[in-house]
Amino acid sequence: MLHIFKHLMLRIRLLLVLIITVSALTASPLALADVSREQAGAIAQKQVGGKVLKITAIQYNKKDAFRVKLLKSNGSVTQVIVDAKSGRVYGGKSSSDDKKDKGKDKSDRRGYRR
Repeated sequence: MLHIFKHLMLRIRLLLVLIITVSALTASPLALADVSREQAGAIAQKQVGGKVLKITAIQYNKKDAFRVKLLKSNGSVTQVIVDAKSGRVYGGKSSSDDKKDKGKDKSDRRGYRR
């Protein structure tokens, strides 16, 4: 009887270890990323320049990535996407671009339908 009890307890422990491991890996989608949050900020800062304002973990094209917002020396805010696996930087849009777009007629944009 004692032998069966020990065997059952061993199975329960193994199951708990498996559950904890799986939940730890799935709780954070960036747990296995090659680029950390801090590294993403440094990569974006090196590429674009300016001061890092905010770094957010996101999904970009079905991949783990970071959205990095930067304040440039001219006062504009720019955001770029840094791939969490490769460190590749995808260009973003600055706040000065938004201001330029406000006065434009939306019908001039490609793909716009009324």
